[in-house]
This record gives sequence, C-alpha cells and structure tokens, in this order.
Amino acid sequence: MISEAEPNIQLLKEELKGSSIEITFYTDPLCCWSWGLKPQLQQLLNTFGEDMSLTYCMCGMIKNWESSTDLLHSINKPAQMGPMWMQAATKMNMPLNYMIWENDPPSSSYPACLAVTATRLQSETIAEKVLLKLWESVMEKGLNISKPEVIYTLVEEISATNPQLFDVDHFKRDLHGLESRKMLKEDLKKAALDGVDRYPSLVIRNNKSKRSVKAVGYRTYKELLDLLSGLSSRLEY
Repeated sequence: MISEAEPNIQLLKEELKGSSIEITFYTDPLCCWSWGLKPQLQQLLNTFGEDMSLTYCMCGMIKNWESSTDLLHSINKPAQMGPMWMQAATKMNMPLNYMIWENDPPSSSYPACLAVTATRLQSETIAEKVLLKLWESVMEKGLNISKPEVIYTLVEEISATNPQLFDVDHFKRDLHGLESRKMLKEDLKKAALDGVDRYPSLVIRNNKSKRSVKAVGYRTYKELLDLLSGLSSRLEY
C-alpha cells in the first residue's frame, strides 16, 4: 500500500533533482539531541542520494564545567545533565545512558571533538565513523569519552576494520598536534560566524535556488522534509 506521504516525497525529489543540497550539521559528541537527529538525517540522505551532502562542524559544547553553562536548560554541573537526557530519550524514543552523569561524568567534550578533527587529517569518511562511535559509546554504553583511553580503544576498533584508511599511531600524534587544534578552532569560528550557539543546528543550502534555511534543535524526518520543501527552486518565482 502506498502511503499518502510517498507522492509528496517523490514530487520533492523531482523538484530538488540536481539542486546540490548541502547540509552542515553543527554538533558535539556529548550532544544527546544530535545522536537522535543523525538517524533522521541519514534517512533524508538515503532518500535524496547524490543530490544531497552532509558535513559536520564540531562545536565544543562543553570546554569544562567551570566555564560551561546551559542557560536554556539551567544546567551548570554534570548531575543536571541526567534529567535532560531522560527527557530527550522520551521525546526521541531512543535509549540514553543518562546514569553516566552520576557514575562517571565527562569533564569536557573537547577531547572527543579533537578526536574527530584529528581523524579528518586522514579521512573524512573515517572521521564520521569516529563521531558515530563516540556517540554510541557515551549515549548507549555510558563510556566517558573525555578519557584518552576510551578514545584510543574506540579508534583502534575502527582501525581494525579499516586498516587501509586509518592508522592509529598517526591518529595519536595528530590528536596532540597543532593541526587538529587548528581545525577545531576553524569549526568553532565557522559556528560563530553562522550564528550557531545551540546544538544541534543545521544549515541547509540549495545551491540551485540559492536558498538556505537554519534549524535549531532535534527534528524528525518529516520535519526535515518540510524544511526542504521551502528550498525548492519553484518557490523562486
């Protein structure tokens, strides 16, 4: 049976064909809402295929707990993150290991952000795998991804299945090198220039119609489709 939504999706695919839709995903390895948004984005990418691309911008959500405050959710210490994760898990219908904020709270998201930028120096494809593994490790397994030993373990697992694309020793040097820090600073600068101060955020650009839209917070697949409909080239006239 064909659902009512399918003809609309097909029409949108036809309207956006050849448009080169670029999505910039402003995110952080400790952002639980980003973990829930990624499957929705992946469904969108699967739908539109080669007409759509996704890039990640690391935003360093928590530099340290002495200087990090979430005024929107009244969060300024690790123990306050647990209830917010519980709320997010309910809304997104996804399991989140919120007890990490009581048992072994991450001290910063910067080490994990640097793990992603350090991996980029070898492969953008592997960098995405590292980000996904970081999310999985903290969100589902409750592992403290601010600890170097946790990061090393997960990148070794990725390297074992991608030996031609990713070298762990090279990664460890880059993780503590200037280039990975420079790349993270560039990401932080990009987020600031684009006015991004909440995570996750998306900037979706249609290179054909020259339209763009910014979305802040978690979005369902249907909500993402609604955003895309506003970028159709037919709306230029």
